[in-house]
Amino acid sequence: MRLLDVRDKVRALGVPHPDWSVFQRIGDLTKLRRDAIRGFHPVNYESGLLLYALVARYRPAAVLEIGTGRGFASLCMAQAMVDVGAPGRIVTVDWLDYEEPQEWAIDEGAGPRVARLSRKEVWERHFPAALRDRIEQRRGASMDVLPRLEREGFRADLLYVDGDHTYTGAAHDFYAAVRVTARPFRMLLDDYTPLSHLYGVRRLVDHEIAPVFEAEQIATEGRWSAPKDAPAIDQAQVLIDSERVRRPIEDAYASRLIDARLFAYRRFRRVFAWRDQLRER
Repeated sequence: MRLLDVRDKVRALGVPHPDWSVFQRIGDLTKLRRDAIRGFHPVNYESGLLLYALVARYRPAAVLEIGTGRGFASLCMAQAMVDVGAPGRIVTVDWLDYEEPQEWAIDEGAGPRVARLSRKEVWERHFPAALRDRIEQRRGASMDVLPRLEREGFRADLLYVDGDHTYTGAAHDFYAAVRVTARPFRMLLDDYTPLSHLYGVRRLVDHEIAPVFEAEQIATEGRWSAPKDAPAIDQAQVLIDSERVRRPIEDAYASRLIDARLFAYRRFRRVFAWRDQLRER
């Protein structure tokens, strides 16, 4: 799999983009983290720049994001749509409702803090309606929401998979996402990392995606302002393109095989949900 630095990939996409401070601001409002060792710190703001560049380059009519989180990726992609005047929309899927508070590390300009905030509070306070209106939020598990999108006839030409990072969860989201792709499509998968005991994305990519696609591993986190000769951080994102394949997609991912994979995962999740309900009684 080809390894690229995000700086080289953004340059190769050949599109103008805002100053880095724009992504820093969006990140400080929606992607800042805090832990006991490093305190407050940015986490992979470069992913927003990469997504911005992909949207600006390919101008997708429809984007699917699995895993809204606090909204960093959606807002960066919406910013690209507004900046280039593209008419696309973003459908983003998450467990948490738009108005549901969550623990939120944020720096609004007066210094970082942690509060209980909802996407609604932060988005409507800091981001214009022109961005928010491009984003359609769907609440629920991907195993429930994606079949509904498929039945609605939704098809995405850019997809960002950043949901459940276990192998079974990441595999479900990938195969379910394939079912709602347009042609051509591009898909970016987050958190390709050696920590295979924590994240299953690497196993999925190495064994089930890279043999089919001419995938690109793009080193992102901490790279934008790093010296050119600085060692790349192991964690990266993986980009695939339906026009750059080793095997025909329809042969590699036959519909009946995808059906079987999705059915097994959904049955597995529902059994666990049923068990948890029994324990709560």
